[in-house]
Amino acid sequence: MIKQSIIWIMIIINTIVGFLIQPPINTFEIEEFQNEMTNLVEKNKKDETELKIRDLVNSMTIEEKIGQMMMVSFYENQIDEFISNKKIGGFILFSRNVHTSKQVQELTEKINKKTKKNLQVPAFIAMDQEGGKVSRIDNIFPSFKNNRVLGDINSEELTKDQGMLISEVLSYLGVNLNFAPVVDVNTKKNNPVIGVRAFGDQPEIVSKMAAAFIEGQRKNSIISCIKHFPGHGNVMKDSHFELPTNYRDISEVREIDISPFKYLINEADIGMIMTAHVKVPSMGTEQPATLSRKILTGELRDRLGFEGVIITDDIGSMEAITSLMKTKEAAVKAIEAGVDIVLLVTTPEQVEITIEYILNLIEIGVITEERIDESLYRILRLKYRYGLFNDKEKIVTQTYSELYRRIEEHTENVRKSANDLINSN
Repeated sequence: MIKQSIIWIMIIINTIVGFLIQPPINTFEIEEFQNEMTNLVEKNKKDETELKIRDLVNSMTIEEKIGQMMMVSFYENQIDEFISNKKIGGFILFSRNVHTSKQVQELTEKINKKTKKNLQVPAFIAMDQEGGKVSRIDNIFPSFKNNRVLGDINSEELTKDQGMLISEVLSYLGVNLNFAPVVDVNTKKNNPVIGVRAFGDQPEIVSKMAAAFIEGQRKNSIISCIKHFPGHGNVMKDSHFELPTNYRDISEVREIDISPFKYLINEADIGMIMTAHVKVPSMGTEQPATLSRKILTGELRDRLGFEGVIITDDIGSMEAITSLMKTKEAAVKAIEAGVDIVLLVTTPEQVEITIEYILNLIEIGVITEERIDESLYRILRLKYRYGLFNDKEKIVTQTYSELYRRIEEHTENVRKSANDLINSN
């Protein structure tokens, strides 16, 4: 025992002496060491998550996998059927789902509880909360100003504040995914579908404001889905009712319409992009972008290097698609083009028909399970990244009245800035 103690004392003395005779470590070396340790920890976390995802993919049935690739509109009495039997992994709320803040909280909690009980994967709960005329919460919270006002003011601070406030409201309501911001460059003054939803008609302004908005949303772990790729700003038709065409040549499409997407993919680490039901003949196809492999895989994945989730704009009711083919056929064409999630604003019957159609095509080998697994991997990676798998109880830090007051205050600041801009001109 005494011998062991002496040995340990000698080791300690040698360690201290060795430390004392070493040259002092400068600040740069300390920072470099800290960065190396941080990178090592992050790599280990990433490797651990990758392993969890692979194991989860391997454990899921084909029905569960296809369910993760669907996002549906719904009424409350349809939730159980969608989750228990259809294995649906994504839900979108519209104004018809929003009556009071407490009611929305109970609705999203119901989705979460049903999902946890019946599925292995938590649900995306989404909303189109852009501000301006596309706002699903205006009957329970004050209205936010539209993007064009923010773009005209050209204030990254105000835009980030708006993104942050919207994300706080969504988090408070139980929503985890926002189909915003719009990053279309609105170069057609009479564009019937984008207009003031865009930050402006210059790619640089759109890119800068969108990045600020996304930064604000990320502070509350709300997933930003930018839209509509490859751009919906240079058209004269509304894709809700007919198929628009962007007639720019390919160089202009990339320089103007695609420019904000490219910037945000590189600078803002985007997790999800929504497609546009728009034809772009100069990109070598007569198919709408949503159904075009050249545009979604060739341009978005291969040329721009986007590795995140691609989701369609609605293919269940928007006539730009439904006028061309049946919803089930459009879903398959979108998946073949490179889409990961199909957005279906339609009836439960149509959702069932679409799922069955995809399953049948997998069974006969038209679609491979490997292709499905590619999308599933991207979906699961995004859900892990934003903490959807965390079992910790959600802590609400804001009260309804406090959020309401802060939105009013922010909106007044935006209004004053806009008036100052008008008066200065």
